[in-house]
Amino acid sequence: MTLSRRQFLSALVGVTAAAVSLGAPVVYQTLQRARRIPLPEAPPGPLPADTATVLRALVEALFIAHPVDTERYLRYYGFHAEKIPGYRQVYIQFAQELEWAARWLYRRPFVECSKLERRQVLRPWWSLPQSRQDEIITAIFQGTAWMQHAQYVLRETLQLFMNTDAWIMVGYEAWPGMPRGLETYRQPPATG
Repeated sequence: MTLSRRQFLSALVGVTAAAVSLGAPVVYQTLQRARRIPLPEAPPGPLPADTATVLRALVEALFIAHPVDTERYLRYYGFHAEKIPGYRQVYIQFAQELEWAARWLYRRPFVECSKLERRQVLRPWWSLPQSRQDEIITAIFQGTAWMQHAQYVLRETLQLFMNTDAWIMVGYEAWPGMPRGLETYRQPPATG
C-alpha cells in the first residue's frame, strides 16, 4: 500500500497531535517542578565545620573585588541550616559538589585553591537562570540538585550581598535597617 503525500502529511499531523496531547501532562508537571525547586525533606541542624569552611571560601571567591564580612554570611547559612528543614542538606551537598569539582580540576580541596581557581570552579553557576523558560531548560539539562544549589545557596547569597554589602560598596555608612549617623553628629566637624 502506497500513501500519497497528502495522506502521509495528514497521518503525520494526527500522530503529532496525539503525541502533543499525551505529552502535555508530563511537560506541565516539569514546568511546575521547575518553577520552584523544593527543599529536600531533611531535618535541620548545625552546619558541619568542613561545610562552613567551604561556604566561607565560597563567599571569599564570590566577592573577590570587594571585601565583605564573611561572618555575616556564615551566620546566615548557620541560621537557615539550624532552623529551616532542608537547608542543611543543600549546604552540605553544595560543599561536596564544590570539593569534588575542585579536586577534579585542580587536584586539591576547594578551600586550598586560590580565589581565582575557586571562581573557575564556580563557573558553571555564573549563568543563573533568569526567566521561567531558562529555569525549565536548566532543570532538564543540569538537574534539580544544580537548581537547588543555584536557588538556595548562590541566589540567596547574592541577595544578601545586595541587601547589605552593596550599600556600603556604593558609599553608604550602613545598609537599610542599620543605625547610621548616630555617632557622626556628636563628633566635631572636620577641620581643613
